Amino acid sequence: MKKILLIASAAALVASCSTQTPTEANYGKAVREMISAQVADPATLTNPSTAPVTGADPDMVNAAVNTLRGEVSKPEDVKRDIVLKLGGGK
Repeated sequence: MKKILLIASAAALVASCSTQTPTEANYGKAVREMISAQVADPATLTNPSTAPVTGADPDMVNAAVNTLRGEVSKPEDVKRDIVLKLGGGK
């Protein structure tokens, strides 16, 4: 009797683990769709071009690169306390 109960329990556990919920079936789908929507030429994902980018304003590109390289938070700004005000007090 114990052996039959053990086999039935094991079968139930295996069967319950084999099914996927709708969330599990679609896990990551939104991220994959977002990435594919941002790619103009899907062939470049597997075979990137070595040609330089053309058609961009050099001054604008240099300004963007300099901004990205220069806008780094100082450690003392990052370590400040976070203040949360809750309630409708005066």
